[in-house]
Amino acid sequence: MEQDLRALWVLSRVAALGSFAAAARELQLTRAAVSRLIGQTEKRLGVRLAERSTRQVLLTERALELVQAVGPALETVGAALQSLGEADTGLRGPIRLTCSHTLGQHLLMPDLAAFAQAHPAVKLELVWSDRIEDLIGQRIDIAVRLGDLPDSNLVARSVGRIRLALVAAPGLLRQHKRPRRPTDLAAWPCIAQRPPGMSQVRSWRFRTPEGPEHLQLSQPVAEVNSLEAAHALCLAGLGLAVLPAYLVVDDLATGHLTTVLPDQLDAGPPVHVCTTRRNLLPQRVQALLGIMQTGLSQRLRA
Repeated sequence: MEQDLRALWVLSRVAALGSFAAAARELQLTRAAVSRLIGQTEKRLGVRLAERSTRQVLLTERALELVQAVGPALETVGAALQSLGEADTGLRGPIRLTCSHTLGQHLLMPDLAAFAQAHPAVKLELVWSDRIEDLIGQRIDIAVRLGDLPDSNLVARSVGRIRLALVAAPGLLRQHKRPRRPTDLAAWPCIAQRPPGMSQVRSWRFRTPEGPEHLQLSQPVAEVNSLEAAHALCLAGLGLAVLPAYLVVDDLATGHLTTVLPDQLDAGPPVHVCTTRRNLLPQRVQALLGIMQTGLSQRLRA
């Protein structure tokens, strides 16, 4: 049984990391030891678990099915053992966290910095990315996701919504008649955003007395794939931009930007803090999760 458990854990790491060599390095074993363990398990079970060639070793379909079946149980065992160790020694070990770059820098960093200072034995591994990362494959402990979540195995905790602002520089406002409704924006230069992975630019959504309206930006003066770029171009007076309120709060206070149609712009996307399981999280992950939920909820309401 002990050898089978070792083999299952090795197989799970090979599947997650993509190679026997990477799994061997992570587990601090030689590649020969990993291969020997898998070979002994194959002989005992009478099932081929790996296909070997002169160039590479790949898991078979049966092995991948086995890893998928036992993965949750292995994670539970690992989390329980980690939590047991942390109970006596304090919070320690790695926490791998992913979030969009802009939200992470502006809303998460204060809490993350304070947490790291309070728990020097915890190593934060921050993956700022606007792509949807594979939490299990990338060994992510916590992810902050924007938008409605599709059905998945993630445990999602809602912390609020992004407040949006349609903003313009004062110089641009002096060049155009101030709009009263979304249709008036057709004559204005606009900065469009095309997030990574999207084939079309993001439309602007409004709520008017007549009902919801979507403004398709068919001829923007600029098209960008980051909020920071849209922010910089908007400050330069190139065009209107829809940006998160937290990104422009200082600009609005100093008069460098002004809101346009503030009562008609639709709400932004919901924000969720996600993990791959609800129970038996390592204590360090539980501690940071609670801090992040509270901090994000407060900052999204501000």
